[in-house]
Amino acid sequence: MDFYPYAKLLHIIFAAFWIGGGVAMILLGFAAALARDDDRLVRVVLQVVWLSERFYIPSSLLTVIFGAAMVWFAHSFADLWIVLGLGGFALTFVTGVFIIKPMAEKVAATFATEGSSPTAAAISRRILRTAVFDYVAIVLVAAVMVLKPTAADVGLLLAMGAILVGAGLVCLARPRRATAIA
Repeated sequence: MDFYPYAKLLHIIFAAFWIGGGVAMILLGFAAALARDDDRLVRVVLQVVWLSERFYIPSSLLTVIFGAAMVWFAHSFADLWIVLGLGGFALTFVTGVFIIKPMAEKVAATFATEGSSPTAAAISRRILRTAVFDYVAIVLVAAVMVLKPTAADVGLLLAMGAILVGAGLVCLARPRRATAIA
């Protein structure tokens, strides 16, 4: 029996859960930020904190596990597109665990003592910007998985790198005004 199609199916299902769930929460965060509703924005972040260990982390890990199974059955871990995909996953994992999670924990702690204070809202806006960068990286990983670039695809690789760097500059730079939306 060929297990590859089953691994592929589960890889796609868990990737859809992970990416779709994250995009939905980012959109809720943008809606709150655009409405200048700090309380709603902080509550969205608190919902993401709750969902992280129960939904996002398991979905992302299962995505990688079933992706690795696919590689084991039919590809090579030496293929450039697989190395890039794993590197992109590592980037989003590091971003989530070492950047977003500590900020989210700070929002939760601040909310517990001060409610939806300006401090909690400011950290929430920073989380939203970081999450957008993270999801640009995740979409680029999805593009790599579909397009399967090789070293000969210099233009595509440069474009993807430029998108990631541009997203980093736009999303991770501090806003110039205190009233910036996100």
